[in-house]
Amino acid sequence: MLQKIIGGLCAILVVISVPVKAEELVIEVVRESDGQVIGEEKTVKSTDALSMTDDFVSLVATIHLEAGPSASIDSKLAVGTVVLNRFRDKEKWGYETLNDVIYADRQFAVTKKSEFGKIKDQVKMSSKSDAGLGSSFMAAYNLMTDTDRYLVDPEIQYFYGSADIRNWADHTYCFTLGGNSFFK
Repeated sequence: MLQKIIGGLCAILVVISVPVKAEELVIEVVRESDGQVIGEEKTVKSTDALSMTDDFVSLVATIHLEAGPSASIDSKLAVGTVVLNRFRDKEKWGYETLNDVIYADRQFAVTKKSEFGKIKDQVKMSSKSDAGLGSSFMAAYNLMTDTDRYLVDPEIQYFYGSADIRNWADHTYCFTLGGNSFFK
């Protein structure tokens, strides 16, 4: 499960600085209790593959709203995994881009909320993200840049927004994380 893959990250704060021109992003991992930088600072330049593409920004917003703003990094990685698993399974889903997955009819209801656009704008424009959006950004960044390390079972392609659901249509229950139940 995700807990074993990313262990102690739940006790940290991720601070993301985005210059006004969004030419690069600076990511710091900060211990929440005393504000000390404990992780390696990473810089993502606009020439990098993920940079600030609309697909990436949509992934951050989807993770943030589907997992919940205060959800653990593990929960956010699990939600992002579902999006990426669907994208990678072209034979079953046929999607060409992450936005195709995210905006697919009757899939991720958060795309219809006014908050979705606001979160996307915040990801693109803010100079410093709050802790909740920062961990959503970090989840999306980790999934996009180190996919093999963070993705769990590629067959997990569904989640239901309730931790109490174990039986859902013809899907096989896998685990519950945060407020979501995950299925194959």
